[in-house]
Amino acid sequence: QEKYEHDMASAYGAGIEQGIEQGIRAMILDNIEENVPLERICEKLQKRFEISEKEAQEYITNITQ
Repeated sequence: QEKYEHDMASAYGAGIEQGIEQGIRAMILDNIEENVPLERICEKLQKRFEISEKEAQEYITNITQ
């Protein structure tokens, strides 16, 4: 029972993380479509998703390459 609960909690956490990453990707792409400067997109990501500047820049770089 404990292993099952642990596995379910891990899967739930992974699902949330995947959802957050999809949200970040959608936000970056929407802002790029609207010609928002990458610096401003980086600031928005930091504020909305509470991530570091380095993490925000990595997401932007991965999507814009």
